[in-house]
Amino acid sequence: MTLLEFLQQRYTPQASGENSLAIRVDDRNATDMSISFCTVTVRIDEPTSNDFQIILHPVPWNEYVEAKARELRGTWSKTRLGHSLSLYMTITSISDIRSLAEAIRKVTGRGRRYPDPNWKWVAQRTADTLHRFADSLREYRHCRRNSQSRASITQTETPRCRGAAK
Repeated sequence: MTLLEFLQQRYTPQASGENSLAIRVDDRNATDMSISFCTVTVRIDEPTSNDFQIILHPVPWNEYVEAKARELRGTWSKTRLGHSLSLYMTITSISDIRSLAEAIRKVTGRGRRYPDPNWKWVAQRTADTLHRFADSLREYRHCRRNSQSRASITQTETPRCRGAAK
């Protein structure tokens, strides 16, 4: 199973360019009406690749998020709705995703100032989304390792690796 197939089973695919596929990994629903909500999208250019681009827009940020993004070689862009962050990663970037999540979580908190009052809940949900995505990557890696080691024994996947749960 490829990373693309694995993520398509767990998340919502979106229309994208003809050479890539975007998958929305955030938990936005019909009740999330705020323009401050941070959309988290994963773009995979090659269907069989383990490399992907993660795009956060508009992302809650401060100097710590900026420093973490610089460390991860992320690129920033400014739009009328706020800042977007784009990072190229691989399936081994789990700890990087988690550290970015914690930097975003710490944008708000007791005594901290931030320009958008909605960031109080947006930062927490964005961090939670990134942690869930990191968990999905960890599960994908586990499934890949297990399927490679069992390849000569059986052709079936374990129930945990089928991607039934969203």
